[in-house]
Amino acid sequence: MASLRETISGVRAAGDVEGRLKAELLAVHEQLASSRAALSDAEERSAARQADARSLRELLEAAQAELRRRETDAELQAHDATLRLSDLQHRSAQ
Repeated sequence: MASLRETISGVRAAGDVEGRLKAELLAVHEQLASSRAALSDAEERSAARQADARSLRELLEAAQAELRRRETDAELQAHDATLRLSDLQHRSAQ
């Protein structure tokens, strides 16, 4: 009789352990799903930031090119003005 009670007690204890292990496994699966969702969100945000960075880089490069063009135009205009002034001075000296 005592052996039967020990067996029943052992079966109940095994059932309790199995239930606890199943609950822990379920919790781990839930944490994994949550982590995967967070990773997916982070990857989406990262991709959006990279696209923004590319766009800003393109705008910066275009602005720098425009600035170089304007600087070149200004240098040419200054040089042209210097030549005209020199020409006028030369004409007025004659």
